[in-house]
Amino acid sequence: MEIRYHCLTYLQSLKEIHEIDSPDESDELEAEKIGLEKAAATGDLLISQ
Repeated sequence: MEIRYHCLTYLQSLKEIHEIDSPDESDELEAEKIGLEKAAATGDLLISQ
């Protein structure tokens, strides 16, 4: 899970740097996942297992 988190963070930073003009559906899904992971990491979101 930690490797996946680092990969997603890296990909997000690339997207922010390059500001993708026409994102596709997978870009939107990854952005949503990253947002949820950031919220969970900061304690803003509780994830039930």
